[in-house]
Amino acid sequence: MKPILFITKLGLGGMERVCTTLCNEWTAQGRAFLLYVSYDGGGMRQAIHAQEQVYVANRPARWAFVGLAKLCRKHPDSPALVFSFELGVVLVVLKMMGVIRNRIILRESTAIMSHCTFFWRLIYRLVGPSISGIIAQSQKGLDDLAQLFRTRHPRVVVHNPCVFVLRPSERMFERRNNTVLQLLMVGRLAPMKGHVRVLKAMSTKGGQGALQKGVAPNWRLSIVGDGPCHERIEATITELRLAHQVEMIGAVSDVRPVYEHADLFVLASDYEGLPNAWIEALACGCRVVVMEGDGGTSEFMRSLGLGSFVFSQETFERSFWACVQTVFESDASVWHQAYQAMVQKVSPGCVSDQIWEFVQE
Repeated sequence: MKPILFITKLGLGGMERVCTTLCNEWTAQGRAFLLYVSYDGGGMRQAIHAQEQVYVANRPARWAFVGLAKLCRKHPDSPALVFSFELGVVLVVLKMMGVIRNRIILRESTAIMSHCTFFWRLIYRLVGPSISGIIAQSQKGLDDLAQLFRTRHPRVVVHNPCVFVLRPSERMFERRNNTVLQLLMVGRLAPMKGHVRVLKAMSTKGGQGALQKGVAPNWRLSIVGDGPCHERIEATITELRLAHQVEMIGAVSDVRPVYEHADLFVLASDYEGLPNAWIEALACGCRVVVMEGDGGTSEFMRSLGLGSFVFSQETFERSFWACVQTVFESDASVWHQAYQAMVQKVSPGCVSDQIWEFVQE
């Protein structure tokens, strides 16, 4: 039985990277699958190795009933692995109507409870009985979905795959820039990602002692990504007079060189399922400083022995540079051990095997 993967688009986001990595790993292993994509646009489309196994509908999920029904009825025994919840709702409706009989497996893509409105809570409880299984990025995500669905499902925690662990970078967890401390943020420019929070935290007087001790006498911040908050972030940079220290790079398809040039990765999201950017940064030998948020990030960091580098929102905002100092005063062996532990969890081969076994059961 070849699974059918369902996703809205193949942009440069974390969920799209996970889907692309999974497809390419299954291709390398000789496993058959189909990939349904609602929209053709997206920087990751051409990264799919098995292009002949990609079906592009070019229509939104709510108008895709006929196409989805035909595809599923053509492969009635294929499990449906859903990355986009909107597509999952359509599939569940088709199943409840008796049009299709495929098993539907939901793959968690974000910290659901942080932004799930009353309306969507009702939707989750409506579709719950028709879901056959859940794949979550963390135990926290698994618990949240179980709470929403209020039904028992076969479930498993599978972390996001990262191809960067297949080839270790040079100068892992070392300062790569001697005269400048190069900081990095990677991700969609959206309010919940905390770009404005970081800029303001950098400008506060709290933690200036770290600057005087030489941790960051001269620093630069690169912001990689695009999104609706672009203008607001630019305005904040101007307001705080940081134009000479902050660079907005935009979306980048080949992001590895950016990680390998950075000394420190900054994550200040209000919530995340499990951010690919954080995993990629650590995989490329970049130390990370993280603000506590909802989702699976803190859980994952603590499982790797990096809990000391997760800071409360208050500490992060008032004493940002002191947090940075804590990260750089830590022994490199802590980070190397965390990297080795993470490799076992995010290796593409290991992740693809886990998901394949789960969807086939």
